[in-house]
Parts: sequence; C-alpha cells; structure tokens
Amino acid sequence: MSDVDVIAALREKFLDTDLDLPDRYRAMFSLRGVGGMDAIDALLEGLEDESLLLRHEICFLLGQMQAPVAARALSEVLSDSNEHAMVRHEAAEALGAIGTTICHESLKAHEFDDCQEVRETCQLALRRIADLQQEGGMHKDNSTAHLGHRALEAEAELPNKSESSIKSPDPPAAAEAVKANLSMEERLMTGSTKEKMAQAAAVAAHGAAAASESPYFSVDPAPAMDTDESSAHLRAVLLDESGDMFERYKALFTLRNRGGPEELDALTAVFGATSALLKHEVAYVLGQLQKDGAVETLATILEDKNENAMVRHEAAEALGSIAVPRCIELLKEYMKDDDPIVSDSCEIALDILEYEVSGAFQYADMAPSIPSSGHAVEAH
Repeated sequence: MSDVDVIAALREKFLDTDLDLPDRYRAMFSLRGVGGMDAIDALLEGLEDESLLLRHEICFLLGQMQAPVAARALSEVLSDSNEHAMVRHEAAEALGAIGTTICHESLKAHEFDDCQEVRETCQLALRRIADLQQEGGMHKDNSTAHLGHRALEAEAELPNKSESSIKSPDPPAAAEAVKANLSMEERLMTGSTKEKMAQAAAVAAHGAAAASESPYFSVDPAPAMDTDESSAHLRAVLLDESGDMFERYKALFTLRNRGGPEELDALTAVFGATSALLKHEVAYVLGQLQKDGAVETLATILEDKNENAMVRHEAAEALGSIAVPRCIELLKEYMKDDDPIVSDSCEIALDILEYEVSGAFQYADMAPSIPSSGHAVEAH
C-alpha cells in the first residue's frame, strides 16, 4: 500500500462519524504520527466535526505539529464565540506553538477575551512567542509542496508565501526532521497519545542525549527554567496566586522535568488554585509523569462535578495514561457522567489505558495492509 493510500484510509476512518470515538481517535493520532500536508489536510477537515472533544484534540495536534498552514483555521476557531471554551483555548495554545504573524495577530485580538480560559491562554501564547523571538529569532517557511486542498486554501489566503514564523528551539522540530526520513510504517509507529510520538524517533537518531533536552518532546506553552533554584522555591512560584502566570507555567514545567516526589507533591498542590487553565495543565503534566502517587489527586478532580470540565477531562486522560487498576475503576464509573466532555474523555482514556497495559508501542491505528515489523517496542 502506498503512502497516499495509507493516509487516505486513515482519513476515511478518522472522518467516519458512524465509528466509535476511540476508533476515530486512533486514526487521528496515526495521521499525526504520519505527518505531512495530506495528514494536516485531514485534520483540518475534522474541525467541522460535531464532537467537541475531537475538535479540541485536533487543535492540540495541529499545535504540536507546528503547522503554519493551519493558522487561518485555528484563528477562526479562536474567534468563534459560539465555540466551547475548551476548543477555543486549545486553538489559542496551538497558535502560540505555531507562532506565525497570523497567529500573533489572532492572539492579540483575543488577549482580553471575555472568557477567562481563552484570555489566559492568549496571554501565555503571546509571552511564549515573545520569548522565542528573543531567543531564536525568525525563519521563513516557503514550502507548499504536497499541501492538501484545505492547506492550499489556507496558504493562498496568506499575505505572501514567505510569512514569517517563530523559530522554535523545541525538540519536536528535530524529531519531525527525523520523522521525514522514516518509512510509512515507522512514521505510524511514532504516533502516541499526548506527544509520545516523537520521542522514539529522536532518541533513535540522536541517542539518549536527545531525550535529556526535553523528557517529553512536547511543544509546551512555556519553557522550563534554566535554573538551579530549589524545588521548594519553584513550588512557591507555582502556587503564588498573585504571581505572573507565565512564570508559574515555567515553574510548572521545570518541576515536571525534575519529576521526583518533592516535585510531584508541589504539582498536586496546584488544584487549590483559582485558574482552571493552570489546573488543567497540571493534570496534563501528571499524565505525562505517569506517577502512581498522583492517582488519588486526579480521582478527586474527576469526581468533582463542580470542577471545570476541561480540568476533569485532563484528569481522566491522565488516569488513562497512568493505567493502574484504580484508574480503570474510576474511568468506568465516570463514563456515565452527565457531562459529555467527561464521559467521552473517560471512554478515550480507557482506550488509551488498554494500549498502555498491552505493551503496544503507540496509541495509534496501524493500517492493516502495512506489514508489522514483528516486534513490539515500549513507548515509555
């Protein structure tokens, strides 16, 4: 089966609304793992889907792919006041990860949005872009080769074909370069929930040193600090309700990268904060860390029907990533939650959990006509 046929098969499955959401999610993560403009085109088409959760995840993946051709579509999502705040937030975060001129303009337009989650996300994204401008400068992206029809339409709307984009020092850029030289099977096998997909490719190409640069190969909304400050100090920064949110996020990702018991304790203390955005990011990070010690804190968040749905959503996905028996119990119970964001998240999390405990290499959907390499590789 040719690369074109594989992507076409994945696209068809991803866009098939008659399929269960987990099946479509696996196809979606496979498209992200394959990468390239045809895959981006399929993801852009999915932004019209009825599933709020799916739309939000598409925005997340487009941001992780740092695809400039997605900027127009993401800007439209951000500008749609009728769209759910969780989806608008994810679109704003993706725009910050992509960092083109269009992205910056759209984020500035919503810097003081009426919705707190959207407003805070735009402010963080603008700080991230300014931070990268200061550190890395700008680069030009003139390539339109192999764009899908929606991507071509988006590109045609740009003021010129050399729209500037922030040059990001994040590890995913290097991982994407590695991925471009992989076979279709290998690219599918780099797809994994919440950005595990680039890790194996980067380590294979650059050795263990590549992993030490960023343990999770994610495009984060703020950089970790280059600091020798104690974790106790970072905890104080993170928990300071009067502090600058960008600095709190930087402390958050620094604590994540250290990842010990003291740091875990600091992260779980965040759930008393007033910002739903910060709490949802911490829940996401706890899923990256996959520490059993976070389970009961995440359980408390999932069980709290008064908590913001985006925070409960991330708690559910984190429980699916940690994948101990208690997580299964919780997720099965809250698959029946009244809030479809939470119930759907639990369904997806259980599907992710099944992959975690099975020893499968990735949370993705290997096309059946692609021959297997014959061995399983652990994702973490």
